[in-house]
Amino acid sequence: MNYWKRLMPARVTDFFQLKPASLWHLHKPHMSALVQPPIVAQVVERIYECSSDLNFVRELLSKLKAYYNWIAHNRDFEQEGLLSIISPYESGMDWKASFDPVVGFKGRANWRLFLKVMQVDAGNFFANYNLQKIYRQDRFLVKDAAFNTIYAQSLDSMAKLCELAGDADASIFRARCRQTEESIFTRMYDSEAKAFMIWLAVSSES
Repeated sequence: MNYWKRLMPARVTDFFQLKPASLWHLHKPHMSALVQPPIVAQVVERIYECSSDLNFVRELLSKLKAYYNWIAHNRDFEQEGLLSIISPYESGMDWKASFDPVVGFKGRANWRLFLKVMQVDAGNFFANYNLQKIYRQDRFLVKDAAFNTIYAQSLDSMAKLCELAGDADASIFRARCRQTEESIFTRMYDSEAKAFMIWLAVSSES
C-alpha cells in the first residue's frame, strides 16, 4: 500500500504498518507492508475495454502475473482459494463491525477499538511481517467475503487478459477463479443467516 503524496505515514501508529527495516529509509518514498483488495487486474481489463490498447495489456501482464502469483502463494495459507487479511486496514473497510469480535472488542466504536486494531498491527510489526510467523501467531487472520469476491473477479480478469495476450497461463488463473468461487460458496455462506460470513483462517467461522 502506497503512502500517496507523502514520505511519512499520516499517523505515528501507522509506523507499525511498515517492516522494521523500512524505518531506516523514511527519507525515501516507501510502501507499507499491507495489501489492499486485489482489484488491479479489473482496472487493466477496463482500460483495455475503453482503449483496445493490447500493447498496454502486454506491457503490464508480467507484473500482474507476478502480483497475483505472490498473493496466491503468500496469503492463501491453506491453499483453498481464499485469501487471508492480517489487519482490518487491508480489507478496504477498515472499521467493519464484524472485525470487532476478532480483535476482542464489544460495544460502540471508541478509542479502545483503535487500540485493539493498533495491537494487531504492532504484533505484525514485531513479527517483522513474516507471514508464516503471523499465521502461527493467529492474531488476526480473516478471510473476508468482499475481499475474496474481488479476488475471484480479478482472477477472471487475469484469465481474460492472458487470453488477449496469447499467454498460456490463462488456464491457471481460470482454475484459481473456479476454486475461489467454490470456496466462497461452500465455506463462507451461512444458509441459516442467508449471508456470507467472514472466516477465521486458523480458528473457526465468525
